[in-house]
Amino acid sequence: MMDRPLQVYFLLAFGITWGAGGLALLTGSIRSAHPLHPLHYLAAFGPSIAGVVMTASTGGWAGVRHLLARVAPKRAVVPWYAAVLLGFPAANLAATCLLDRDSLSGLPSWARLVGLVPITLITDTGPLGEEFGWRGFALPRLLRRWRPLAAALVLGAGWLRPNIRRSDEGAPDPNRDVGPGTS
Repeated sequence: MMDRPLQVYFLLAFGITWGAGGLALLTGSIRSAHPLHPLHYLAAFGPSIAGVVMTASTGGWAGVRHLLARVAPKRAVVPWYAAVLLGFPAANLAATCLLDRDSLSGLPSWARLVGLVPITLITDTGPLGEEFGWRGFALPRLLRRWRPLAAALVLGAGWLRPNIRRSDEGAPDPNRDVGPGTS
């Protein structure tokens, strides 16, 4: 059985995320859904908001400071940053070349791609919307109770259901999709 703060976290995370999505549906904002829409950000950051709220309620401001301090690793050295910032994109490019070389022909020019980086950083919430909650609050609590594999499977099951798209749903529809796993 999970501890009470963890149960409250899951309720808050899903409540904020799906509450914002439901509000978008009810208000008709879904028809004009745009990554810059406030409800998009509220839904995308629901797990992190819940994680920070629950960390503050269980550990006070010291707990929140500890949660935020883990954002930047203290023991990482320059080669690891290079591996992440250069190696990961290079591995993706190599995999794309091996699997479907034709997919690269539709890419815009490098100048256009560089111009899109700031827009992507603003519109794509990336892991910040979820990681403070899932890995920052929930995973450490699950690890207190279960071994790492079991904790990861429990957390993965909690994350997977709202983030998975059924194969018959097709491509994302900006006039319909809202909430986690819909982009």
